[in-house]
Amino acid sequence: MSSPPQGKALSANDYAARHDAELDFESVCLQARQEHNLRWLLAHRPARVLEVGCGPVLLSTAARAAGCEFTQWVTVEPATAWAAQATSAADEWPALAVVNDYIEQADAALARLCGAAPWADMVVISGVIHETAAPEALLQAALAPSSWAAWP
Repeated sequence: MSSPPQGKALSANDYAARHDAELDFESVCLQARQEHNLRWLLAHRPARVLEVGCGPVLLSTAARAAGCEFTQWVTVEPATAWAAQATSAADEWPALAVVNDYIEQADAALARLCGAAPWADMVVISGVIHETAAPEALLQAALAPSSWAAWP
């Protein structure tokens, strides 16, 4: 895992530790985001998903349990503990791949996993943008042509 890019107030590991210690209001927000994202996934049924930041509760697991079928789900998560949790889930689901890094620094890993051509039908960035001092850089990295497909 590389160092945080410029503009990050905390390292991902420091953020994860603080987040997990303060799970009162945040847990309510997390549940609401998960339910919204799950409705979106069920409505659009993408085959290939890029998820930027999975946090402590895996949307990929909830979506599979709700009956969504994916050919590929790639999660880019910089916090070591959360990436490890997602990696454990990937042991049971070969379509799930995890990159333990910031999306702004994950180009090479995404290219190795997915190739150079656009590949994702949907990009999920939920509860992440407000946590960075450089949201434009995060969005540009997540929506780079190497990691997403143009909408029809």
